[in-house]
Amino acid sequence: MITTPRRYFFNDEFLEECFSRLRGTICSCHLKDIRLREEYTFQLEECACGAGTLDLERYAALASAEDPQMPMIIEHLHTDAEYLASIRYVQERLGLGVR
Repeated sequence: MITTPRRYFFNDEFLEECFSRLRGTICSCHLKDIRLREEYTFQLEECACGAGTLDLERYAALASAEDPQMPMIIEHLHTDAEYLASIRYVQERLGLGVR
């Protein structure tokens, strides 16, 4: 859903808006990151957790406020190593349990 420069550079505001509008209806969250590609035009690229600039700490806090047992799903990575690195990042940096 991060599709514009404003949402990318002010992603904390966008996350707040999403959780505010969807409050009470969120069943799970997809935990992913995003980064700006080094191109001449504005291009965003989904990436492993911790490899981008999304405020994952704020995202996790909002998800936990919605439901302390909120399932957090990591997906769309290419290799087992990327999944393991993302899981480690989440465990170490965010202090979340992985289910």
